Amino acid sequence: MTDRVRLCLTGRMTERLIERARAQGAAFERIERQDARSLRVVTSTSGARLVCALAEEYGLSAEILSRSGWRSALARIRARWTLAVSAVLAAACVYFFTARVWLIGVRPLGESLPPDEEARIVETVNALGAYVSAKSGDIDAALISNALLSRFDALSYAGVRKRGVTLTVEYRLAHEAPAVYDVSDARSLYALRDAVVLSVEPLAGRACVEPGDTVRAGQMLIRGEERVSLEETRRIRAAGAVIGRVWLTDAESAPLAETVVRRTGRAESGSALRLFRWALDLKRAEGFPSQEEETQLLPVGGLYLPLMIERNIFYETESRRVEADKAALEKTLTETALARARALLPEGARERAFWTETTAAEGEMRVEAVVEAEMNIAADAETLRRETSPSNDRSNN
Repeated sequence: MTDRVRLCLTGRMTERLIERARAQGAAFERIERQDARSLRVVTSTSGARLVCALAEEYGLSAEILSRSGWRSALARIRARWTLAVSAVLAAACVYFFTARVWLIGVRPLGESLPPDEEARIVETVNALGAYVSAKSGDIDAALISNALLSRFDALSYAGVRKRGVTLTVEYRLAHEAPAVYDVSDARSLYALRDAVVLSVEPLAGRACVEPGDTVRAGQMLIRGEERVSLEETRRIRAAGAVIGRVWLTDAESAPLAETVVRRTGRAESGSALRLFRWALDLKRAEGFPSQEEETQLLPVGGLYLPLMIERNIFYETESRRVEADKAALEKTLTETALARARALLPEGARERAFWTETTAAEGEMRVEAVVEAEMNIAADAETLRRETSPSNDRSNN
């Protein structure tokens, strides 16, 4: 039975009705007696139609409880055909939108390019067919990857990842190959800054300092030479590391008191009737020697007549000398000075300790912060000249 109808028959002689329905070709899947006057039966759509006709003929009550099967589903679809059309349209919209790319993004794997370079990547991807609303199946990921690598020398990897309606271009920057050691490129290594030497590791050349020595910026640390024989030396490219303890300082200061302008509570107001540049004083205000002024515009005309009342309110003010909260001021200056001193730490330096010193004199508080760090202070002459130039000046004690 491909379709089922559940009915409830109520009245007398319900069994005779069932027998007559069977005699006329009705088939029943299940017959259950509920009580002395009612039966529940399960039959097909045609059987239910026959039972309802016989019930009307016998004067019985026949109530359809439920329908199931393809006939009832088809009847519901016919009754609500707009729902079926909407479902088809919704499915078509889902297919249309999910089969295309609507979001295009760029994601760096590590260091990132400047925003304008990433914008150029997006433009290149768009020109290669991966644009907003493009079909996902028409996008050639291999073509885009090869084109990006050929057009952008800074990239070592470029790939396209498609997920749903999102297309993401992933890239990784290429790093320059490390410099090749050339013994004939003679040089020596010098101190980048004043420091106390902690360790010396000459890989090529002759060490000029020992642990515990105090060196000044520019002092030679590893001489670029080696002995060829007992009486002869030759110039070589010095290499190695000299770890030194350095101190970086910065200071921040602020006044212990400041002048604050406050309102006294006295106020006067004046008003004038204004139309464009024409004004008529309604009430004059004398004002105060020291004051703050506020202006209010109150429209009294309509859209075509911009007539308004201009109201000026004058608040009397006075200047007072206010002492600063020393504890809060010291905390703020300490945090600022320490942050600025730590910002002077070069790449690769490791902080060992820090301390601050606070002084107050002539109405001003000054906090000096010192950061102690370890770093490789050995550099060639070119690096030393670049790092110690005025544009790269760093605090160092």
